[in-house]
Amino acid sequence: GDDATFLPLLSVGAVGIVSVSSNVIPRAMMELYHTATSGSLSQSLAIHRRYYPLFRDLFIDSNPGPIKFAMEYAGWCSSRMRAPLAPLSSGNVGIVRTTLTRCGIKSSPYSDAGGTS
Repeated sequence: GDDATFLPLLSVGAVGIVSVSSNVIPRAMMELYHTATSGSLSQSLAIHRRYYPLFRDLFIDSNPGPIKFAMEYAGWCSSRMRAPLAPLSSGNVGIVRTTLTRCGIKSSPYSDAGGTS
């Protein structure tokens, strides 16, 4: 589940990942896998570098708060959770929102994630 180690592990023979980031960037994670396993390491590294801030910041709070926020931001689902799970802390909302923007993930017009979750 540690997306930041996906490319390094692929380079030494790993064959897959239980990915958190793929919930919000599934195509990019598939492209990372395919470029790495086909030998296009420079392309894989470019994808990894683009999304590394997301890989890092999706673990800024306890799971699944950050990924649920990111998915709502992108218009995939609601970030609401039932106890005992906790939403992304209000102090980290701005950090994750900025990271999503920097990574090119656009806020959906149907999203509630513009406010605090």
